[in-house]
Amino acid sequence: MKYSNIIIIILLLSILFAYNAESEALSGMQNIHFIVSGGGAGADNLLLTSNYRLDFINRINLLMAYRDDQFNTEATWQINFWQNYNSELNLQLALASSKDNNLLGKAFGLAGKGELSDVYNYFFDVKYFLDNQALVGRGGLVLPLIFQGKLTLGMGNTYWWHDRFLFNMGLKLKF
Repeated sequence: MKYSNIIIIILLLSILFAYNAESEALSGMQNIHFIVSGGGAGADNLLLTSNYRLDFINRINLLMAYRDDQFNTEATWQINFWQNYNSELNLQLALASSKDNNLLGKAFGLAGKGELSDVYNYFFDVKYFLDNQALVGRGGLVLPLIFQGKLTLGMGNTYWWHDRFLFNMGLKLKF
């Protein structure tokens, strides 16, 4: 396992446990999003995103990505700076495990979500990585599936494999 993966996971867990010290640790988990992404010939990437709400303004997201025997992680701090009854916009600051195992990738960006109708929602996430000057993004539609679960359909890429956008299909489970 890359040292940068270990650093990101330890940093994220330290923040979550320290922030929730007076309450039950990890009690702010909002959802888990399982994503399979591919370009038509099959699944290229397996992604797992977990989202933690620290308070009304701050959230922490952890992305774990697997492809071709490579495991990578990305931690993102989201700061909610605009919200109304059916949409929100967040500033993002991210650290990602590096491609060459030397330094952490650093990024800033925007993320948002909202309602298209009473049933359908949308989401987007765009980051700019400073070290390799890569624009990384993901976006799509959220469709109801079961009471606490939703189907997501969209397009996206990751910091480690940003050369092309892939079709994403996922299951988001809410807590």
